[in-house]
Amino acid sequence: MKNAFVMILALALAISLAGCTQASIEATKMPLLADDFRELMEAQALTVENVTDEIHADALDIALMASSDTFSFLFFVLPGAEAAAEGFVNAAGEIQSIDSLVEQSVSRQGENYQYFSRTTGDGYFVVSRIENTLLFVQAELSDKESVIEILKILDQ
Repeated sequence: MKNAFVMILALALAISLAGCTQASIEATKMPLLADDFRELMEAQALTVENVTDEIHADALDIALMASSDTFSFLFFVLPGAEAAAEGFVNAAGEIQSIDSLVEQSVSRQGENYQYFSRTTGDGYFVVSRIENTLLFVQAELSDKESVIEILKILDQ
């Protein structure tokens, strides 16, 4: 599941897709540093790996994956907010194209961030951008509440 997730998201970063509509405008948020992401995820008893070398993207400072057996968080630090915004649009497009019964989609944006989540009949998917950082989440539907709690800790 980890390698497929990494490859799908790497592809999403590389391919330019159509824009994503946003439902609401909110305040700004502070982006996480890679070390903060690692520390917070390890505190949740998740395994954290540096997967930067597995992702073939020229403009990537670092990529970290935090995972359990049934869900993964993939965190990217990019050189600028523009690259992260493009990655967000691509990843949100990938999530929107998931062919499964959609139960709910949520979209938010602020001055320096964007958020999109989708709950399907068998999974929960999130992409979040704050400034030059991107966070992708893929989880089994049974883990949705646990993932939401972790997202609150990360302030995503």
